[in-house]
Amino acid sequence: MSSRPRLGYLVPRFPDQSHTSAWSEIAAIEDAGVDVVILSTQPPDAVRMPHDWGRVAMARTRYLGGAGVLPFLRGLPALPLAAMAGERGLARDAFAALAPAARLAGLARREGFRHVHVQGAGTGALIAALARRMGGPTVSLYLPGPLSEGGPGQNLKWQGLRFATVATARILNETRFVLRDDLPLRIAVQPQGVDTAFFRRDAAYVPLAPGGTLRLFACGVVAPGKGFQDLLAAARIILDGGQDLHLTIAGEDPESAPGHRAALAALAQELRLGSHVTLAGALDAARVRDELLAAHVFVLPSWQEPLGTALMEAMACGVPSVATAAGGVREIASDGRDALLVQPRAPAGLARAILQIAGNAELARRLSILARARSETDHDARRGALHILRETGFLPMAHDDDPIPDLPQARQRSGPHPDRR
Repeated sequence: MSSRPRLGYLVPRFPDQSHTSAWSEIAAIEDAGVDVVILSTQPPDAVRMPHDWGRVAMARTRYLGGAGVLPFLRGLPALPLAAMAGERGLARDAFAALAPAARLAGLARREGFRHVHVQGAGTGALIAALARRMGGPTVSLYLPGPLSEGGPGQNLKWQGLRFATVATARILNETRFVLRDDLPLRIAVQPQGVDTAFFRRDAAYVPLAPGGTLRLFACGVVAPGKGFQDLLAAARIILDGGQDLHLTIAGEDPESAPGHRAALAALAQELRLGSHVTLAGALDAARVRDELLAAHVFVLPSWQEPLGTALMEAMACGVPSVATAAGGVREIASDGRDALLVQPRAPAGLARAILQIAGNAELARRLSILARARSETDHDARRGALHILRETGFLPMAHDDDPIPDLPQARQRSGPHPDRR
């Protein structure tokens, strides 16, 4: 066992297509001198794990799921009976989480970590809360989206947290209203960022040449709320106006809602988009970066967007971006400065903003430069990693009245994360 301090880091169904930022944060924690014991509930579906680093990540991950009579029996005294009786659905979830929680408590003792940081307020948070009731590690939590998506037992999951971070001020307002006295004493707005040493460009952005083919890129989980159907409609409007284009949409259906990618393909055919559109499926982070660097415009057409990680990756790569002003997007990008923001569910508005960038080289270059600068300042994954390490006591606490310390020097990587085993 390494002599370095250790920290548990729990991400449900790790690693899937949306976990690049979590992997970047793990790498940044280890760059700062703390070993990470990666934990998860169960492996992801293979089609939703496209990353080149995924096999390394899976080999390092301790999976807590699966049946087990002995862990279940050991965990029975930790059941929160009063809470289970008072909240619908919590009893079912608690019984399912009991054996994984007992495994987590035992693993923490064997592996020598006294704290676990949990991604999300769902199954992983319940497992960690029950493990703590069994004498397991202390717990912190990162909430990337609405509290309502985390299922029952939120008060139980948040009681006794050492600290919590939330992705946006909007989410913070929700947690304050719903949880009230069960919030931890320390809770901060600190979005999980991206690896700006990996998502970057080495050559200056080149705007669309007159008469050229406009290259558009979008990525994300392929679900109705992501608004990709509006982007297809916007592509039709742009083509009808005489501007040639090619749109690539990267992403796969979420496991909970299959079938939307097939619906998008049918819509593209109905709109006569043909070879102008590629539905690329889930892509590795390196492929996403390559697509970003080749694009003239990145588009985030979401109807609802708790944060906008894909937009942060595009901004880090200096790609002029059009995004809907939905949810947390307004907290990571400023309209007219480092992106153009439009109303959700408005394909014509998307088309106008895209053409505004395509037809104005000076605007496109300015958005590229300022987006990268904003990314370095606000969106670097090392900021979240340092916050976790300060709150857990592995680094000295930064005081509000003190100057913000410089971030550790990032090395440029050939991939988004170091290969650690």
